[in-house]
Formats: sequence, structure tokens, C-alpha cells
Amino acid sequence: CLPKDLRAIMSEARQLGVSLPMLDGVLRSNTEQIEQIKQRILEGPHKNVGIVGLAFKENTDDVRESPMVALVEWLIGKGSQVRIYDAYLATERLIGANRAFALTSIPHLAELVSQDLSDVVETSVLVLVSHRVTSEAWTAASWRREQRVIDLVGVPCLADGCQYEGLYWQTTDTSARSAGCA
Repeated sequence: CLPKDLRAIMSEARQLGVSLPMLDGVLRSNTEQIEQIKQRILEGPHKNVGIVGLAFKENTDDVRESPMVALVEWLIGKGSQVRIYDAYLATERLIGANRAFALTSIPHLAELVSQDLSDVVETSVLVLVSHRVTSEAWTAASWRREQRVIDLVGVPCLADGCQYEGLYWQTTDTSARSAGCA
């Protein structure tokens, strides 16, 4: 909701002649975050990409304003094969503006979504994590040493044995990684 609400606040402020540079900077900062993630993706193999979490936040199927939708569109445009796991996202249950946005942005969304995290992980060379899932789901997936994981939400335990990168952190201590998934 932040981008939509922030745009509304900024529009009202402009109409009132009020300058809100800090709030104006938030939208630019969020856009810059996406650009930085794109650059990091391009640093390694990205032909087969798994996405864990498409909705704009966990525990919802609302994909409107989700930065992950923009990343999926960009990845497909770069020729990547994308698979998506989102525990709350079932394309057949999407309705209204959310459905229209999802299918306009990613017309073949139903073909990309899997209800099996292991399937998404096992078919991916790069996994982008934007949602947390249960520890059982993480441990059931078969991670590979050559697999690259970019964790955008801080689930450092998920990548034992993988090339793990946090959004702005790196964890090399495997004991620290396994502590959060038990």
C-alpha cells in the first residue's frame, strides 16, 4: 500500500503547495532498491530464476504495487525462465483489480506459479526470496552448492550449502544460518 498511499499524500501536498522532500525521496529510494537488485541479478547466471513470494507482502495474494511483479516482468524480458512460489497466490482465486493487474503485468502467470516450493527451488539456478515460509518448507527443498540465493527479507538459515546473499548483508557462518530455521 505504501506507493499508492505515498503518491496520494504527495499529490495532496503538491495541491496545497507543501514540499515533502523526505516522503518524495521514499519512492525514489524504493525504485533505486529495485535497480540495485537487477544489477545484482545480472552479476551471475539468471536463466532459471525462482521467486519465493510475489505479493507485495506475506500472507496476502495482492500483487498490486509489488516490486516482485516488476522484477518478474524484467526477468522475462531478459529471457529468464521464471517459476514462482507464493503460498497465498492462486491465480484462479484472484479477483477484481488485483486479477486485472496480475494478468496484465504477467499474462501467463498461471503457468509460472507452483504450489510446491521444492519444485521452484530445484528448477532454479537463482532464487529470489521476498517472503518467509515455514521452516519445514525451507528444509524440504533441495538446495545445491552452485545455486545462488538473494534473500530480500532476512531468512539467513535457508541457504545452507548455497551461494547466499542478503539484501545488504552476507552470512558465511552456517551455524547462524541453521539457527533461524529450526
